[in-house]
Amino acid sequence: MKKIRIHPSEWFNNNRFVLIFSLLLSISFWLIITMTATPETPRTITNIPVIIQETTPEGLVPFGEYSKLSVSVEVTGRRYVVASLTPGDINVTARITEEVTAGEKMKVQLNASKNNQFSSFTIREITPAEIEVFYDERVTREFEVEARVTLEPGVESTAVKGLTAETPTIADAGERIVSVEGPATEVSKIHRVVALARIEEELTKTDNIVSNIVLYDQYDNVIEREYTTIGFETAMVTIPISKIKRVKIQPTFQNVPGQYADAPLRYSLSESEVEVMGPPEVIDALSSIELYPINFSEIYPGSYKFMRQLRFPSLVKSSENLQEVEVAIDLSEFTSKTVTVAVDQFIYVNRPENTDVTGTPVNTVMIIGPQESLEAVENGDVSAKIDLADKKSGQSEVDVEMVLSGHPDCWVAKSYKAIVNIEPRG
Repeated sequence: MKKIRIHPSEWFNNNRFVLIFSLLLSISFWLIITMTATPETPRTITNIPVIIQETTPEGLVPFGEYSKLSVSVEVTGRRYVVASLTPGDINVTARITEEVTAGEKMKVQLNASKNNQFSSFTIREITPAEIEVFYDERVTREFEVEARVTLEPGVESTAVKGLTAETPTIADAGERIVSVEGPATEVSKIHRVVALARIEEELTKTDNIVSNIVLYDQYDNVIEREYTTIGFETAMVTIPISKIKRVKIQPTFQNVPGQYADAPLRYSLSESEVEVMGPPEVIDALSSIELYPINFSEIYPGSYKFMRQLRFPSLVKSSENLQEVEVAIDLSEFTSKTVTVAVDQFIYVNRPENTDVTGTPVNTVMIIGPQESLEAVENGDVSAKIDLADKKSGQSEVDVEMVLSGHPDCWVAKSYKAIVNIEPRG
């Protein structure tokens, strides 16, 4: 097909050309009018962050989440200029024009400026025009965290009936001290820091509860934190649940003569029972509390009363804080006599090799027992057991273990020493 060429002089005789030309000419005139005839167009820029003065001449700092604070700024300018503006093109600052008082909120005027001074637009208005800023001295203090329990509505007691809730404690050693930071006027009001465990139902056993940290003033009122921050918001509180029961107190003895293994000496106690507290399963299995033992060698006329501590099982204690009891032994049916232990009654243990050992008799060894039995005790019935471990050549004073044989209802009283001499065999 042969193309038809139109000479430029005939373009305006072509209707299609005239239509396209007119449209382009209209758009050009519209752009010119928009950019020149109506140059000032208003626009509001939103979400512009506010820059707060970090430190005042007095050394005070602002408190609050001012980094999240934003304002709106109304600007005017050529349409194509203001249409392209973003929050980053405008700086808004809080301008302090008066002396700042610590611990008080003050109204601060806002000032807006162009980020690029060569930008062709005008700032007309800031909304809001001012903000409240809280300035104070920043301080940090450490507080001991107390554990406390509070009952939710409908809960009558921390523990079920028959059990006792003991004093709650902070479970984790790392949560027993907390750091508090904030304005001096707020931090100075803090009197105690509490991990408050909320009891939603009565407890049947020891429990650990994640508890919120609460601040209290000196009047035990809760302090609502506005600008203060704390090292941690929760702490684990342990609430011990115990059972209380009265049990007998039982004395115990060491080196008991055979006669008294099944028929102990008569005695009296300053306290015959003790009220114990501990885990329910431990207390249920407990029938008595033993005292630390009394050695029979300590029992003789003039030495028959003994203070002994109670031996509590693990996790058990006295609810009355009873820690020791006096034991009085009845020696009314006993008497004493003394014997001499000759050196041929010495028994040497761990004697050094190739040595000879000599000693001196031990006099006035006291024997306790019934009168009739004591009459039958002779010097030869008592032997002296001497341990020579770690002993060197030469003369030494050594401890002696006295052993009474053949008299099961008598015993050796007191402690004794002997003089021995160790000589190498030459």
